[in-house]
Amino acid sequence: MNRDTFCEWADLLTEKQAEAWYLRRVDGVGRQKAAVEMETSPSNVDNLERAAHHKIIRAHNLVNIVDATGVEPDEGVIGVCAVSDEPQTALAPHPDDADLPLEDQRMVAESVAEEIRDQQSAGESE
Repeated sequence: MNRDTFCEWADLLTEKQAEAWYLRRVDGVGRQKAAVEMETSPSNVDNLERAAHHKIIRAHNLVNIVDATGVEPDEGVIGVCAVSDEPQTALAPHPDDADLPLEDQRMVAESVAEEIRDQQSAGESE
């Protein structure tokens, strides 16, 4: 697979993240050479590569979790609830994580998120 094909297939990454990851991890070029090829700074290449690596690891972990459930992907499963550990066809961010960046938010079943919001509302009205 070449760099352009990888960048097209890596939908979970930005184009720059995919390019940085490919250059550093597959082509094995140094950060300075990658920076020159990408017309950016070496520190930006580091940041892009690190972000890509974290996204790839998260995607890999999600695939492993879904595989472990025995549920076929064509059944609409998009992930596992962070609270119940049950496969879900729809997820929502945990209400307690609203101030966190999206990539750090725990994803829970929509019904769990609604229950938590209801509990929080009840606590505020008392």
